[in-house]
Amino acid sequence: MKAFDDGRNGLPKHIFYLDDGRTVTENVSVPAGARLTITVAGDVTGLPPSLHSAQLVSTDSLPFIAEQSVYDATLTTGYARAGLAQ
Repeated sequence: MKAFDDGRNGLPKHIFYLDDGRTVTENVSVPAGARLTITVAGDVTGLPPSLHSAQLVSTDSLPFIAEQSVYDATLTTGYARAGLAQ
């Protein structure tokens, strides 16, 4: 995730929707112009190893760009997607 460099910190909220119907929510702070990497396998408290989807929401109306990278267990095969929050 990359916050735009306008001098303000971004405060995005991450919502993970688990395949059993539960949700896990995490709030983070991203310094202006900084890049933040979240490894869902270890960085998100309460997120079990499972299938899930994610929603990233700007809680302070600041724009950000997010990228999703997915790798196999050996980290030799993967793909990525990028999106701009509007």
